[in-house]
Amino acid sequence: MGWINYVILPKQKLAIVISRHVNDIEEYEKDAFRKIIGNELDPFEDSDIKVKDITVKELCKIYSAYETMSTLSGLEGDKFLLFWLVNKGIEFEIKSEHNVDIEECKRNGYHIIEID
Repeated sequence: MGWINYVILPKQKLAIVISRHVNDIEEYEKDAFRKIIGNELDPFEDSDIKVKDITVKELCKIYSAYETMSTLSGLEGDKFLLFWLVNKGIEFEIKSEHNVDIEECKRNGYHIIEID
């Protein structure tokens, strides 16, 4: 494997540089993104809540929010890109830099999005 991978979107004629360590998105990561994006976790609905008034249900929601965020801690943005593409039904493939001829992609009208 090379130093980088590319997410290739053939219909959009787009190649996006991603980390060489990103080649898939795990199910637990998908679940965590779904929970956060779907607003399933809102443990702080009432910001004036007192500790002595917290119910077991509210405590479980807070813990669940913490667990979800811990799951995503250190997660690369590239994983969110994959999650977004999958959820939008956009076809893509991930290829190592050794398996992509960028100059040929450019000649074929692809736009290349690179990281700084």
